[in-house]
Amino acid sequence: MDTTDWYLFFHIAGAFLLLAATGATTGAGIALGQTTNAATAVTLLRMMRTSERVVRSLGLLLVIGFGSMLVGATGHSWGEAWISATLTILIVAVAVDHGYLMRQLRGSLDIAESLGSGPISPELEARMRNPVTGIVGLALDLSFLVVLWLMIARPGAA
Repeated sequence: MDTTDWYLFFHIAGAFLLLAATGATTGAGIALGQTTNAATAVTLLRMMRTSERVVRSLGLLLVIGFGSMLVGATGHSWGEAWISATLTILIVAVAVDHGYLMRQLRGSLDIAESLGSGPISPELEARMRNPVTGIVGLALDLSFLVVLWLMIARPGAA
């Protein structure tokens, strides 16, 4: 294996981590909307926070870091539309994720932790079923699928 193969390996590993974080957070979010127990909500919210902070962040670092090295190593240019679009989508998605969704998650986690092992409160239930949060989460999921499509479909295109 040459250097470019290693760059590609770690770039793809980062993509798997991004998609794993997306799946874990989405699955936990769906389960969260169904729970009636505060302790279960705490567990799901902590899982979501870890998935976003650790798995998504590591995946993003690998994707952008090794993707940047691949641009030069493979003769591609930063001016190519699919590369610019991908980088823009990733930056916007992570900004929305950390700027909005992680703040919502933190607020919900604070409320859930204060409830102990009892039932969820009306305030927590309202936060967990907030349609704006769900729509933003779905948009982020779709954005990562678009990024995946761009990475698969465009590099070999003429």
